[in-house]
Amino acid sequence: PARVRGCAHNLKGCSRNAGAKTLGNAAQALEHAAGSNEPWPRVAALAKDVAAALADVEAFVQTV
Repeated sequence: PARVRGCAHNLKGCSRNAGAKTLGNAAQALEHAAGSNEPWPRVAALAKDVAAALADVEAFVQTV
């Protein structure tokens, strides 16, 4: 959980700096869950949300 929290924290900051609010918010939720010792299935579900938000950012970048 500590590594997940740390990675989510870094992703949150980078995403927000780049203007990717949805990705930053998803990363924040994952960071909070990992830091709060939420059950692993909950953390995994939030990680899927992060992956989906990242896919949206990747799709947007492809159009630019």
